[in-house]
Amino acid sequence: MAYQRLFLWLHPSIAYCEIDNEISTIIALKHDVSLKMSCRECPQGIQTFACTDDPCRERICEGATCSSNYCGGCNRLWYQNGNDVTKHCEFKCPTNCLPGVTVVNCFVDPCSPGGSPITCPGFPSARCCSIYCGGCHAVWYLNGEQVTCQTKKRG
Repeated sequence: MAYQRLFLWLHPSIAYCEIDNEISTIIALKHDVSLKMSCRECPQGIQTFACTDDPCRERICEGATCSSNYCGGCNRLWYQNGNDVTKHCEFKCPTNCLPGVTVVNCFVDPCSPGGSPITCPGFPSARCCSIYCGGCHAVWYLNGEQVTCQTKKRG
């Protein structure tokens, strides 16, 4: 049986859509508010996927709430204090080097020299990615965008 929730154009802290007796209805209920109405389906031209599992199952992004989105695929949307933080939560450090650039072996993790993680004072929420393309590099990203940091060791 496929797991399916229809995408809802409301913040997930308010309500979510579920299939209820083959009729789409909003069932959710923050603060036990009684609410039952029709769900809005995906935007015109975008199909709803029937996924075999909930995309948010066993996923964690510290301080954020996951909302499954089945429009166009089995996707996750992340919210924190009413703000979309999906880029931050779903970000993965780049691993592929450009053609012709050699991967090197480093004696020390560029993001943890001497075993101590470094921080980005100008962007405290930025994530350090150890990049081994053509050298040993600590590259910083915030919400999926590269940022420049003057780093310092934690501790």
